[in-house]
Amino acid sequence: MRRLAALSIPLFLGLAGTALAQPVRLTPAAPPPNQSQNQAQEEQKPQQPATAQPAPVQQAPVQQAPVQQTNVPPAGAPAGVPGGTTAPKAGVVAVETLSAPDPSSAGLLGDDNGGLGIKMWAGTSRAQAERVIGLLPAPIASPTLRQLQRRLLLTTAEVPAGQASGENSLLGLRVHQLYRLGLNAEAADLGVPKPQALRDRVFTALPINLALQKHDIAAACPLGARALAEEPSEAAWLRVAVFCRFKNGEAASGELALSLWRDQGGEDTAFQALAAIMGGDSRVKVEKLAHVDPLIVAMLRETKRPLPPGSIEIAPAGTLAAIADLPELDPEMRLNALGIGVALGAIPPQRLISAYTQLEIPEAQRADILAGKLKGARAAAFLFQQARELNAPGPKRAEALKRVYELAAARGTLFMSAVVLRETLRDLPAEPESLSAAPAVIRLALAAGETGTARLWRNSLLSQTDPALTTIGAQTWPLLVLVEPPTAWPEAQFQAWSETLKNLPPQRKAALQAMVLILAEASGVPVPAETWQAMIQPGLETSTSNPPVAYWRNLLRASEANAKAETVALALILLGDNLAKDDPATLATAFGALKRLKLDAEVRALALEAALLRGL
Repeated sequence: MRRLAALSIPLFLGLAGTALAQPVRLTPAAPPPNQSQNQAQEEQKPQQPATAQPAPVQQAPVQQAPVQQTNVPPAGAPAGVPGGTTAPKAGVVAVETLSAPDPSSAGLLGDDNGGLGIKMWAGTSRAQAERVIGLLPAPIASPTLRQLQRRLLLTTAEVPAGQASGENSLLGLRVHQLYRLGLNAEAADLGVPKPQALRDRVFTALPINLALQKHDIAAACPLGARALAEEPSEAAWLRVAVFCRFKNGEAASGELALSLWRDQGGEDTAFQALAAIMGGDSRVKVEKLAHVDPLIVAMLRETKRPLPPGSIEIAPAGTLAAIADLPELDPEMRLNALGIGVALGAIPPQRLISAYTQLEIPEAQRADILAGKLKGARAAAFLFQQARELNAPGPKRAEALKRVYELAAARGTLFMSAVVLRETLRDLPAEPESLSAAPAVIRLALAAGETGTARLWRNSLLSQTDPALTTIGAQTWPLLVLVEPPTAWPEAQFQAWSETLKNLPPQRKAALQAMVLILAEASGVPVPAETWQAMIQPGLETSTSNPPVAYWRNLLRASEANAKAETVALALILLGDNLAKDDPATLATAFGALKRLKLDAEVRALALEAALLRGL
């Protein structure tokens, strides 16, 4: 699914990348002089926040500043010491200065609830950490990649050594990326209230955006006014002022803010049109949005203007719920917004299930859907109704699920479709007359996490004597071998599956075979060297599916150095755009790096997702 994320109240103005925090806790004061320096550097247990939070923000241990020493060497000691300082004279008190806690170490996840470890940035410089966090993909349709990135961004960890590379803090970058992922609650937990020691603009913009997304104008406008008072010439806050002043009936003041915004270089045709409408010019039309952000959505709601076509596809994940709540939204667009939001993990599946269930579809449209003439969100809703509402499992329900899968594959919504049909797929009987739909049912069941149903349908296929059903069973072999990895390589089954590819061009057949071998190894299946050696055939020497060399090389370096967080981040960057592509080299590199970090469960889940996305 091709999507662009845009923010016009920028979470970062000047942000060089593409991720939230809690109040920073202060650690206890330095220990008395009679304690050892090692005792002084022990980790302190984080205190509880003053207000209840969904999860506690954990603070990494405070790092001590170097000991400041006198320049008088002790008797018998050399005058110089490494670093250009001298050892303190016996009996002279040495002074230690504790550095302030770095708020960027804060997080919501520790070792006991999914964190990647407090030392996860060991071996990585601060500049490199900021660089890779800024490049993380968002939004992400892969459930496993999205969860792994969430863990990376929310882990409580010591800040990497070195100087910051820019004006944005490590915490601010993480908050920004969480917001881009559509994880608004986590962003708020980590970034509100603003840490006093940090000046990232994200901490000012975040609560304004979140309030606008809830259409809480009473909260958003005072926040915007406060931001404008601190930075009177900042274009982002002037935009908020334009909206709030027109909303409050202050036309002259709104025009003044709009003029100042233009003076600061503001160029946004849709924003200016919506401001004009709020100012009383009803002749203005909004036909297209160059970008979508919470402020634009709030202005559309206030002016009762319809959402222009193409807007949902470019909207940030976290804004999709607000878009779906627009009163004037076309039903098809509402379903589309909810569907994309569920697919990206930004909207609970139950909202889409309710919308699908309540939608009334005229008989004429039903016929067009069954004939394959309509293939949008309304068609998905109708097929969902068919699959859910048939009284008894059997050929009709299986055929409906087959159509659901075909439409989901065409629209790129496999995981979303599977999750809303999870209850239907659970323990669905595999009746002989329904087995022609087995590939669709197996893939939907695996995408929904219902491995028992997938196993039941494949076993039913294997028990049949019909040659057509035997071929179908062979076609589904790669999926089940990933779900239940055997201890020995099943060469006969691999060859039977390969036989089903005999009508494909040699390059395509070899690519699929290589992909299955890569995914099998990632899942822990030992592929013999002889099987790989048989893949070396004339005409298959060249390949255009190479990962970006710089990212690939950095991933290998980080993996060899056991730099955990950096390795995870670089693997996410490579896999974000390649999980659904025929690029076994990239998958092998990224999977190998993650397995070296003992993330085997995540790699197995990613291997299955990759297989499903390729229709294996």
